[in-house]
Amino acid sequence: MIAIDIRKRLGAFAREVAFRADHETVALFGHSGSGKSVTLAAIAGLLRPDAGTIAIAGRTVFDAARGIDLPPQQLNVGYVVQQNALFPHLTAAQNIEYGLVGLVGLVGLTRVAREARVRELSALLSIEGLEDRLPHQLSGGQQQRVALARALARPVDALLLDEPFSVLDDALRADL
Repeated sequence: MIAIDIRKRLGAFAREVAFRADHETVALFGHSGSGKSVTLAAIAGLLRPDAGTIAIAGRTVFDAARGIDLPPQQLNVGYVVQQNALFPHLTAAQNIEYGLVGLVGLVGLTRVAREARVRELSALLSIEGLEDRLPHQLSGGQQQRVALARALARPVDALLLDEPFSVLDDALRADL
């Protein structure tokens, strides 16, 4: 469940967004520059709204009036941005594993279990054999699939996808 009622001003751009989504898929549609990415960044905890509230899975993660503003690493959210945000010094496998490890520890998984999850996601997203490559050694589509694998690495309360298939060809987009 996501419940959002926020206001945000960025220069001349001002937006108010309010919706509630209970255990369902929600798509945000709008013209370029209409605030879709800003809304997702706010839900992910990467952009602080000026006012309002955000709740994820029944937990208030932002409330301007009450001074609640949890940092992104305390949210159980998977987030894939338009232009992937892979760590350039980590291999594809390490970037995927970061979705399991993150900033909050190993979430109780052994090294063997983490490696198995990386292999599983690599196969699912057709990037097996690329695990030892650094991001600059991957195509844009391969980088985006690594970013998606990282977001899918562990169960999350919300999976936020900001045009995750924009750099993928039609056949791969259909497969995913």
